[in-house]
Amino acid sequence: MILLTIDNNVNRPKIKDYPQITKAIHQGKLVLFIGAGLSRLAGYTSWDEYANKKVNWLVENLPSIKNNAQSDLIREKFLKLETKEKLTLCKYLLKNEKTKDDAQLMRPHEIDFLRSSNNTGNKEIEIYGYIRDIRAKYVTTNYDECIENA
Repeated sequence: MILLTIDNNVNRPKIKDYPQITKAIHQGKLVLFIGAGLSRLAGYTSWDEYANKKVNWLVENLPSIKNNAQSDLIREKFLKLETKEKLTLCKYLLKNEKTKDDAQLMRPHEIDFLRSSNNTGNKEIEIYGYIRDIRAKYVTTNYDECIENA
């Protein structure tokens, strides 16, 4: 196994300097594991940041919460949950909200939830372009669809 990294300056490793990788590419045996660091480098939020943004949006926009006199306390309790619990709760609240179009109301904000406040702009295109150019199979746990869209 060979570990290659792309640093914050997006220095592209020279694949030709790694004959084992070149051979694996030609044989169709190269599999890339792409972790959250790539999405973070491209300007996307962590899972926890993403969940917190969704919770904050719900507290400020869903009538059943925003019209509640204790909405700040509700927010505080929600934000203390584990990330998966926050996302599950958001999904449940949207599904069960009596206002007809809340899911559609939230959808346009989804890109804001994904984008980090320290967005790196063009790096996203470069990084995912590098992966596309390698033409290898990949495994990822990332929630964004940047690889698929490259």
